[in-house]
Amino acid sequence: MGIINILFLRLYKYFTTFKHNILLMIDKYRNKVEEKGVSPVIGVILLVAVTVALVALATVIVFDLGDDVSNTADVTLDVSETSDGVDITVLRNENVEELRVIDPDGEDESFDSSVGSTVHVQGEAGSYNIIAVLADGSEESIRTITISEDSATEGESVTGTVNVNPAIEGATVEAYENGELVDSDITNADGEYTLTVSDREQAEIIVSVERFEYEDSDGNDVILSASGNADASGDTDFDFDADTGEEVTINGETITVVNQVEDGVTQIGNVDQLQAINEDISGDYKLIRDIDASDTENWNYNSTTDSYEGFDSISDDDEFTGSLDGQGYEVSGLYIERPAENFVGLIGSNEGTVENIGVVNADVTGDETVGGLVGENVFGDISESYATGDVTGEYRVGGLVGANDGEVSESYATGDVTGDDFVGGLVGENVFGDISESYATGDVTGEDTVGGLVGSNGGIVSESYATGSVTGDDWVGGLVGDNLDTVIESYWDTETSGKDVSDGGTGLNTVDMQGDSAEDNMFGFDFADTWVTVEGEYPKFQ
Repeated sequence: MGIINILFLRLYKYFTTFKHNILLMIDKYRNKVEEKGVSPVIGVILLVAVTVALVALATVIVFDLGDDVSNTADVTLDVSETSDGVDITVLRNENVEELRVIDPDGEDESFDSSVGSTVHVQGEAGSYNIIAVLADGSEESIRTITISEDSATEGESVTGTVNVNPAIEGATVEAYENGELVDSDITNADGEYTLTVSDREQAEIIVSVERFEYEDSDGNDVILSASGNADASGDTDFDFDADTGEEVTINGETITVVNQVEDGVTQIGNVDQLQAINEDISGDYKLIRDIDASDTENWNYNSTTDSYEGFDSISDDDEFTGSLDGQGYEVSGLYIERPAENFVGLIGSNEGTVENIGVVNADVTGDETVGGLVGENVFGDISESYATGDVTGEYRVGGLVGANDGEVSESYATGDVTGDDFVGGLVGENVFGDISESYATGDVTGEDTVGGLVGSNGGIVSESYATGSVTGDDWVGGLVGDNLDTVIESYWDTETSGKDVSDGGTGLNTVDMQGDSAEDNMFGFDFADTWVTVEGEYPKFQ
């Protein structure tokens, strides 16, 4: 039975009794007056006193409601069990300043005591004690809740704040364990967050602040983008100093970008920081989380074309000579619409090292030398990376790289590629570079020198394959359109590509390239250390 029903039943019971007692007292008083001649004034005073006493007694009895409302703390809570804990909602609060919950191990955590607020409590199975803190600082246990075995979660709480003086509201805070995201939270108006991890000693906390607007101590308006990380076992408060940041113009706005540097490597946690790499194209960088770049479709409005140009490719004028380690994270939703520009991609021109990064669901358009990840790889190294999404250009257009003079290894592209000349599912033109242990699965459309993997090859292609549809007019091949050098131990699907010819490589039927058959037919592929067969699918990386 709910607390409201209980309240009304007790009110009805005690006030019915109260009415009966008052009537008896009136009758008794009347009899006394008649018998002893007691003064009516004194009688009225006595009657009022008795009435007040009875009302006070009834109030105490009515509001003594057990665990839901204490004798002192005047608060009502609703508790409901969920699949991974319990939800506690504050229905009424008359005098409680703070609420805390104490877990079975004695650890406590404060939660919002305002009416309508809800806290989700997780943890091991057992009893949790709710404590109310009153205005005078006194504490009172008001309720015990239970998390059952079915709703229990093993974990430890991590709390902290994010500040730049003032507190930062709206920052994204994430907890990672063994590289996997296990929990996330958004900071409140006081910059506070709460996360749950299985082991604080092994967890990492990462925070990303994207365009937080505030007024600094000098009265200047500031737009802050920042990120950072910390071990959950240590200090988990993040205090950013805008004075250490760099002012960068992004999408027509002046953004103060604050980067955390660790062992000489600058950490990248949001799309503003990614764009700001253009400020130092010789530096070393690493992603510390997945980056949502979908808002770039609203960047850099061009009034002449009445369209948004999107992200400005890193190093589209000079070569990027630093390093970018994605650490297995992805950049999603990248938008670049620059049909009159050359050297277009996440990185326009690369002479450095790019590794272990994914660019997913991208939409990239340029003129010459256009790639989903890199426009031109000039003696640079690209490894363990991939790109998905559509890539469009005119000349030297590739799903991953537009033109390659360096090394591309253990990488792939799955998006559709459209261009005129030198168009490839992975690389548009492999000038003098090496391509190894890589593949492309997207459809490729062009006019001259078009290939499922590479449009034109002037270097070495080895241990690679292509499966996408290939369409073109001249020099068109299922794997390579025009080969001027070496293609070894590489294959294309003659059925899905619609092409039974290629200037290099070996054509196979779909069934011969999928499942266990791949290991029997794709000679030269290292299925011990690099590739793995997948039932009903083409080989994947281990």
